[in-house]
Amino acid sequence: MITVEKLLDAASLTRAHHELMEPNFPPSELISADELVDLVSSGRGMGLALVDDKVFRGVAAMQFYEGDMCVLTYLAVASVGRSKGYGMKLLSSVLGEAALLGHSFILAEVEPPDTSPASPEHGDPDRRVRFYARFGARALAVEHWQPPVSPQYGPVPLTLIALPTSEAGLPTITSTQIERLEREYHGGELPAGTRASLAVGPVVETLDLVGMYQG
Repeated sequence: MITVEKLLDAASLTRAHHELMEPNFPPSELISADELVDLVSSGRGMGLALVDDKVFRGVAAMQFYEGDMCVLTYLAVASVGRSKGYGMKLLSSVLGEAALLGHSFILAEVEPPDTSPASPEHGDPDRRVRFYARFGARALAVEHWQPPVSPQYGPVPLTLIALPTSEAGLPTITSTQIERLEREYHGGELPAGTRASLAVGPVVETLDLVGMYQG
């Protein structure tokens, strides 16, 4: 029987990091297992695992920010579980947990398909975009970078997306909300491009996630 379970202890979080996160994410985008454990144990995040007869088939990690913001930082499914609905079950659980905590939407990051080629190790960004779009995700018209995860790597350009946690759809997302998140994310100082895109207006425009990469 396939279940979704919270990862609460260091051993299970480290195991999920080793078995699912390391094979599915490039090192330039992945925090360490110790950082994942600290994130969850401090209450600043949550880990979920899709479990099939004690075998981890998927993992998701969320991080909570000031201003009542929730970011899905990682979601990965074992290669044997792809195209079997495992990812949809796991993301549905993520959205359900976020809704229980009072979040009307969550944010996530995806690699832009037009600049990130598919690979056997890390999957297909185009398929990933379409996967999130099935849950009502839309891209935010904000220049977004993942800060370096360690001194040996640089920042990574990613697309910031928003997913509704209920059938009510996405609420209005303000520039103030995203600016607060980005400042915490980057340790206070905003990248110039991010600052400029947030200065366009008080409300952040949302874009068709699939359509923006076609043509």
